[in-house]
Amino acid sequence: IIITEYLDFSDFLLRANAGRIIGEVLKTNRTFKKIELQYNRIKVEGAEALCEGLKINETLENLNLEGNNLRENGGRAIGEMLKVNKGLLVLSLNYNQLGNGSATHIAEALKVNKNSQN
Repeated sequence: IIITEYLDFSDFLLRANAGRIIGEVLKTNRTFKKIELQYNRIKVEGAEALCEGLKINETLENLNLEGNNLRENGGRAIGEMLKVNKGLLVLSLNYNQLGNGSATHIAEALKVNKNSQN
């Protein structure tokens, strides 16, 4: 049996449905430590579903969501997730048009949850 701690789906043109699937997997998975999802098309709907899984998951430490067009509402979903997530240490969100509102929401969440490094 091969158990992997790392998934790289960078630049796979994944859409919101992939965010939903990965979010569901993360609710029960205790193996993944790092997931690369940069430069896909996860968008707001996928980010919201992914964050639901991350609210429960305590083992994922590093998530790269750069360039997924998450926008304001995706950033807000990430902020809500960061308030309760206990495992995530590194989160990359560059090139997502998050806006000032979601940036403030994320910053407030980081005051509550001091686990994240970036």
